[in-house]
Amino acid sequence: MALVEEYRSTNVVHYPSNTSEAIKWHPPENPRYKLNLDGAVFSVQKAAGMGVLVSDSEGRVMVAMSRRFPAPLATLEIEAKTMEAATVFAWEMGFREVIFETDSLILYRSLLGTSDPPSSIETVISSILSFVQSFSFFSFSHVKRHGIRPAHILAQFANQIDDCQVWLEETPSLIESACPQDVPSSISD
Repeated sequence: MALVEEYRSTNVVHYPSNTSEAIKWHPPENPRYKLNLDGAVFSVQKAAGMGVLVSDSEGRVMVAMSRRFPAPLATLEIEAKTMEAATVFAWEMGFREVIFETDSLILYRSLLGTSDPPSSIETVISSILSFVQSFSFFSFSHVKRHGIRPAHILAQFANQIDDCQVWLEETPSLIESACPQDVPSSISD
């Protein structure tokens, strides 16, 4: 029993007590912007939602959007459509140097070309890659869900609206509590 207890005590895996301590949002270098995005599926309503949040190099929210799609898309398809809509949205808002962050590893790898996209999103991937060539700078980044929590909340909020809601140069109240934990303390002070 003593050997078993010794084995257990030396092989304990320690997890961070607070997920926000393990994952920090880092702002982009000036003059670039970071665009966090997420999609949500509302199966019962046969609809989907997207959330987009654009932040500057100081962590300030430049624009946020919550949009509802009246289409019964699967999770991967709404993530891809969200990325496509986010690229167009960023361009229309005047952002030309953008880092696009998603929590979909399949989408991320498809955009980088490190894996072939599933046939269900192949056309959308081609559209995105063609469109982003217009930007002065673009890159794609993969983060865990917690790293894009404000975008996730905006995507879920889309279930409460009919079409689209945009916030310009203000942090939507529904994500205020999620934003500070993502910005390093040196920026939020």
